[in-house]
Amino acid sequence: MTLSEKIERQRRKREDELLLLLLLLNDEGRRDAVAAIRHGFSVNTVLNNTFNRAIPIISGAMADVHLDSFKRLERISGKDIERPNAETLTALYRKPATEAAQAMAKSLNDAVTSAQNDNPGIPVKIVVRNAFDDAGYTKSNSYALDLGVERAIVTASNSGMMDAANNHGNAIGQEIGIYHDSTMDNRTTEICIDRNTLLLRASHPYWTSGGVPQLHWRCRSVLLPVFPPYVESDWLPTVPVMPGFGYGPLPIWT
Repeated sequence: MTLSEKIERQRRKREDELLLLLLLLNDEGRRDAVAAIRHGFSVNTVLNNTFNRAIPIISGAMADVHLDSFKRLERISGKDIERPNAETLTALYRKPATEAAQAMAKSLNDAVTSAQNDNPGIPVKIVVRNAFDDAGYTKSNSYALDLGVERAIVTASNSGMMDAANNHGNAIGQEIGIYHDSTMDNRTTEICIDRNTLLLRASHPYWTSGGVPQLHWRCRSVLLPVFPPYVESDWLPTVPVMPGFGYGPLPIWT
């Protein structure tokens, strides 16, 4: 099994863990939404409260995955690497986690409102259940949650590798290289085909200007460390990433 495959397997395990936790919250949110409608309360307020509870779960999961990359690089290099503490990372990822929670709450509120308007006379429980399912936030249809969870984990994994590589490079006084490894099959996008095999030093501005995956929905790309000596690629990608994706000053999840 290649290193990329090992990383992908570990990421999938982390995604499954986060998805399960969010689905459990959604079950509570669905029950609360039913009660809110029956008693005349605002569904929007109820859902916001539900997903506010998701913020520490999402940010904590992203922090754990970030640190997974440090452990991975330590095993490869055989050296300890100075790492940020979990509290610092959780705070770092709080912004994208908050944006994700707000987006989930809005999506579900819109779905419930639409279902209410389209199905007059249908029992509240069925209206809410159908709205959650149609929006992709239930066990029977977790599509929307799957996408969000995957984005959080892939982004945190690759951001962690960049962080670890820069810290290790500073410690040894040599630049670690970063290699972009795309999963090449019939689902690979032009975005990732264009970047496959790219090798640049960790401090190259390409990475902090939007080059760190996730670069589009369902992006599976992995960043791998390359120790010196190495030869940097003499080219840069030309296919732009999907708007709103790619690593900037902070990981982004909208």
